[in-house]
Amino acid sequence: MTIGSGATVTVDGKAATLADVPVGARVRFGSGSSDSETKTITTVTAVTSWDFRLGGTISAIDAATGTLTVTRPARGRSDDTSTSSTDSGTAVVVGSEATVTVDGKAATFADLTTGLFVQVSGTQNASGQTVTRVTASTTAPARPTAGTKPTSSTTPSTTTPSTTTPSTTTPSTSTSTTAAKTTAGQAKKTATKVVQAARKAAKQ
Repeated sequence: MTIGSGATVTVDGKAATLADVPVGARVRFGSGSSDSETKTITTVTAVTSWDFRLGGTISAIDAATGTLTVTRPARGRSDDTSTSSTDSGTAVVVGSEATVTVDGKAATFADLTTGLFVQVSGTQNASGQTVTRVTASTTAPARPTAGTKPTSSTTPSTTTPSTTTPSTTTPSTSTSTTAAKTTAGQAKKTATKVVQAARKAAKQ
């Protein structure tokens, strides 16, 4: 890996040279070209401090020095305290300026006890760590169960469409019957008059 003579160098976001990069800084390289054997570095980005976070269980407390020993699960799970899946512990110094809470309530370093689940956060540089927050809990953080999916017990309702039977109107026959009777009566009267007229004419 070769750093090109024209490489851009920054330290904590400010323009710098390679000579300004301190020992212990975190460095990220950016390459512009490469061949089968070497890479040419075109950017060098260095930071002298960065955020850190540590989760696990408090396994030891040194009140005299304000030090917590946090035992971390092997796979980063702060709720797993089985011996086979934890490390030997990481010591962090908690200064008086750090914010401490236990079960969501304001607390002090003196309120911390072994066995509590804890999340420690702060900043780190080449000289060490500065803890800014300690969040402790008496219960393990909840974690989702792998491979499960939410299920719904609601059965979709089925609506049966209503069937309307069209009404059938039967035409009334009373009107036509009455009209027929009236016509027949008039014809009978006419026929009677004709017969009477004929008889009268015959007598004359």
